[in-house]
Amino acid sequence: MKRDGGRRSYRVWGFVLVAALLLLWEASARLWVTSPNWPPVSQVAVSGIEGLRNGELLRVFASSPGRMLAGFAIGAALGIAVGLAMGRFRLVNAALDTLVELVRPIPMPAIVPPLILLLGIDSTMKITIVAFAVFFPVLVNTVAGVRSVDRVALDVARTFQ
Repeated sequence: MKRDGGRRSYRVWGFVLVAALLLLWEASARLWVTSPNWPPVSQVAVSGIEGLRNGELLRVFASSPGRMLAGFAIGAALGIAVGLAMGRFRLVNAALDTLVELVRPIPMPAIVPPLILLLGIDSTMKITIVAFAVFFPVLVNTVAGVRSVDRVALDVARTFQ
């Protein structure tokens, strides 16, 4: 019983902290910082409510899952296709393995600037970043999956067509 009261008190203190930080933000924007890039939290809330009312905020947020799904589908499809080829055919694996192992460890922040130069900052670049992030894990797991299939199971499948 005492334990539940402790959890409630932690939750209350969490809300108190968030409220204090929001009040500090409001005070700093109104009293100390005179920059248009640091609006008061009340102005941000009013703009958010207005964006919800006129539908602009929902429209902007709705485009993100579409880009995410498109990038995931492209990256997964390419990862599966190339992974199947690399896992099944030694020549394809020999040709692509070095390139894959060279490009795979490059961190995403290092990929973004060249993509901005090549593709701009529209949806194509965002979809490409998601596809790039999805491609390598899917590729590596597909190659491992294809190589781990038991030869006896393949022979049985060929026998029964």
